[in-house]
Amino acid sequence: MNLVLVGINHRTAPVEVRERMNIQESRLPVAVSNLVRRDGIAEGLILSTCNRVEVTANAEEGADGEPLLRQFLLDYHHCDLSPWEPYFYWRRQEEVVRHLFRVASSLDSMILGEPQILGQVKRSYAVAREVGALSGVLGEVVNQALGVAGARPRSAPPPFRSLTRPSSWRRKSSAVSRARPCSSSAPAR
Repeated sequence: MNLVLVGINHRTAPVEVRERMNIQESRLPVAVSNLVRRDGIAEGLILSTCNRVEVTANAEEGADGEPLLRQFLLDYHHCDLSPWEPYFYWRRQEEVVRHLFRVASSLDSMILGEPQILGQVKRSYAVAREVGALSGVLGEVVNQALGVAGARPRSAPPPFRSLTRPSSWRRKSSAVSRARPCSSSAPAR
């Protein structure tokens, strides 16, 4: 296992940078194919949304994945990456696994728990599988992350469904409201 990930997201880069680094969904199959055709890359996945762009690879043993991903981005975007470097984050090995689980589970989203990211990860995974870019460790990691993120407890009741205020709260709150009437026309002291 030789996992490496480079990315930008809503925490590390402004919208203009994310837009510049974006890989359009219609071009994703070609981009992922180009990634895994590179010497030293065994598997690849690209997740590109409005809030993040991440390129993940399982580099061949002995290969340094970071310069391979940097060169991929340089070739794809046809630009000097040095102005964008401060916005990138890098993950390696177990950090990649942890990150993929957090992203798929929406724990790394702008809005914690938002459901869109799971569908976006699923689409990226499907594209990568269709072009033969996931056939080993990285494919299994993403598959497991999707399984965990999509799991819903079947026996647990929906949260807050039966939550009511105890009657003692109602008695106290009505006593308080009688004692101090609220009025926007009350004079300031």
